[in-house]
Amino acid sequence: MAGSHADYLLERIDRIRSARTDVTRLWDDEDVEDVVLEAAEYVRDALDLPRMERELIAGARPDTGALAQVLTVLQAAAKVPSPPFAMRFADGQEFDWRVRLKRLKTLVTGLAKAEQLEELEVALRVSFVGDLALEGLLMALAPDSEIRKEVASHLQKKLELLTDQQVEEFWAKLRREIDPSTEVHLELDSAVVKSSFFDFPKPKAARKRIAEYVSRVRPLLARRALERDGTASLPTGTAGPATILCWTSTPSTRTWSATDRVITRSVGRLAACWADPESEELARALGLRSAGYFFGGRADRESRRSLGSSRETAPSARALEEMAKLLQIAAQRRGRPEGAVERTLRAYKLGLEVVGDSVRADMLSKGELALQRDLCRFLVERDIPAFGTKFGSSEVDLLVEDDLGPLVVEVKKLQKLPTEGRLGDWLTQLGSYMDQQHSAVRGALVLFNFADGPVLAPVVPVVFRYLIVSINLCGVTPSRRQSHVEIRPSASSPGFELISIGQPSAARPTSRRRQTAASTKARRRRQR
Repeated sequence: MAGSHADYLLERIDRIRSARTDVTRLWDDEDVEDVVLEAAEYVRDALDLPRMERELIAGARPDTGALAQVLTVLQAAAKVPSPPFAMRFADGQEFDWRVRLKRLKTLVTGLAKAEQLEELEVALRVSFVGDLALEGLLMALAPDSEIRKEVASHLQKKLELLTDQQVEEFWAKLRREIDPSTEVHLELDSAVVKSSFFDFPKPKAARKRIAEYVSRVRPLLARRALERDGTASLPTGTAGPATILCWTSTPSTRTWSATDRVITRSVGRLAACWADPESEELARALGLRSAGYFFGGRADRESRRSLGSSRETAPSARALEEMAKLLQIAAQRRGRPEGAVERTLRAYKLGLEVVGDSVRADMLSKGELALQRDLCRFLVERDIPAFGTKFGSSEVDLLVEDDLGPLVVEVKKLQKLPTEGRLGDWLTQLGSYMDQQHSAVRGALVLFNFADGPVLAPVVPVVFRYLIVSINLCGVTPSRRQSHVEIRPSASSPGFELISIGQPSAARPTSRRRQTAASTKARRRRQR
């Protein structure tokens, strides 16, 4: 069961806290030492603490120069007789862009003294205040305003700091925002952007396109959604314009949350409760530097200051309290309704689609067995047990396992769009494999789609237990696609519906057909 190890550790901590209230030195009690170090390894992996430390150190001193320049441009535009900001919601209410401009000015002024703030506090202010304010102004800004080009220029300079790999990761997040298979996404509008815009270009060109997306495309798509419905939900999780403009030489595409603040403070307090030289062992267990941000650094100092008069609390008791808090957060992040396999399959899909043009030919040349092996390798490299197996006399398919139990994976290679009957046959086949693997209650149908049109699959399982993952490596660009199919869950039999939109591209005649046609014409001429 997901989270069982965390429950076990929390139970051990509760027993120690209730039975030992007079411990005055942490390492005097071996039980405390053992449970804290074991729990440290669990939260290290679940919360990815080493990466968090690197990004906190990188964001210690934001570069506010570019953000301040953009603010100056926006303030100048606001002073003209007819400011280029206007947006009206569906209920007739006007968008108050002046409030957003004031918030942005307050943020820039406050960041001038960023060294007095915690690193995460800086990141949260830039994200929660700066991104919302600046994106709101970009939404209200006239669509054809020259200011957008100036903002895009500043963004592109900052995006040059990203590695090519980071650009691909950013592009995957960007694509996710307009993916209709996600529950919350932006609806594409041809008046704003053509679908071909989202074909992944070379990394250098991608940086320019990301800048345009952040400064023009995303704000205008969001504007149209809010003008239609003032309560519309907008996708989150991608670094916003203010965050990008504040990047330094080591940028991060991560967006920080209030929970991240709780994590950093708890780890800092845990470090503050530890006595030297044992702190080095705890730092290693957490995957952190012994002289970094958390141990001996900013978080440690802030925690010692916050503990202040409460230092009479036994260090072991306070350490156990903070570790219990971290375990609960780690269990929540690990114990999502879907398992690690489902999340990893989605990552595999997005990763291939980002570089689709460069890998399509190679993937197309492979048979289903070779595609299964490629998927199996991807899972194994991410510490997810996966292996090929036979179900009765059937062909080899994948059996994968995570905290939620076994999952059967069926792989199909498509060169034309599926029909509802064909999809039903595949799910029936997958179901029979699951019945033979008695412990498997989940199944995944992975479609490698090389047809001219995409297969849009739902995020949620169909018929309650079948996840459909469609990897769309289409042969034509989005702007030239004439058809696609959409799979939706349904309450009626067979538990899903397949909607075909448009007409499939006409197949090119084979060379043999052309030769036959030519010979027929020649024969007719001879007969005349």
